[in-house]
Amino acid sequence: MWLRRVVMFLCLVMLVGCAATTGATALQVVQPPTPAVAADIAVQLDTVQVPADKALIYLYRPKRFVGSANTYKITLNGTPVAEMRTGTRLPYPVPPGYTTLQGSSLPNILNLGLALGMMEKPNIAFDAEAGKVYFIDVKTGFAGGPQFEFVDAAKGLEAIKGLKVLNDTTRLNYQRQPKIIKKTEDDVSYPHNKLTANEIRDHFQRHNFLIFDRAPGSDFTLKILSLNKIERECDMCNEQTGYGVMTIKASQNQVCFDWDNVSYPSSTCFDVMHVEDNRYQLIDSANNETYGYKVP
Repeated sequence: MWLRRVVMFLCLVMLVGCAATTGATALQVVQPPTPAVAADIAVQLDTVQVPADKALIYLYRPKRFVGSANTYKITLNGTPVAEMRTGTRLPYPVPPGYTTLQGSSLPNILNLGLALGMMEKPNIAFDAEAGKVYFIDVKTGFAGGPQFEFVDAAKGLEAIKGLKVLNDTTRLNYQRQPKIIKKTEDDVSYPHNKLTANEIRDHFQRHNFLIFDRAPGSDFTLKILSLNKIERECDMCNEQTGYGVMTIKASQNQVCFDWDNVSYPSSTCFDVMHVEDNRYQLIDSANNETYGYKVP
């Protein structure tokens, strides 16, 4: 009898947990405290560039024992931008105006079922101003989920010291970094291998818009224009827009970029690797750099 009761209780926990996770938290419109002017704290921001026509959302999660087992998924304006663990920070530029911010906990062995369903899922909206910086402390709520607290610049700048910045390689899939599957003599299939010159040419003819979200520096997008012209957009770079020429080096099975006015990414030749599904990598073996991208 007692065993049956235990089994029924566990089933109930799982059912309630699944039901709870499907419910969305109601949107809460908030009024942040007066944000910092980016130009006034440019020195303290160090290498973080704030485009004049963007607002900077600066999320940080200090090292705290409470909630440290949980990873928080952060979504800005409907797009997942980070998976934050304790001891990390994320500066992220957004267009000015109506901005939404959501948080939730990723499932793990400690929070399955009812626990995950009951954890906080903040869902807020606010008006972001261009040229301003909004510091947000990502805290742990009573049930173990994320909570957002806007803080002033003085507190935010002090809190981010010593925290690991989440760059475009680590801000998403923090615990599941992409792996490069090396080609072997027996592995001749198209996926997970270096593309040939013809495959590279076909690849860029079919995909003329690339999203580089796992790069050694700031993330950027790449457009393939007519006549092999290319355009790079990078919100966090000093030169936000760059133009150049793309060529295929058939003898080496590589794609080469020659930029007119920017130095990132490098003006050099790359191997093109198909990693998985819609994910690819440009590999510059000479400089030991890898640029991961996806195609829509």
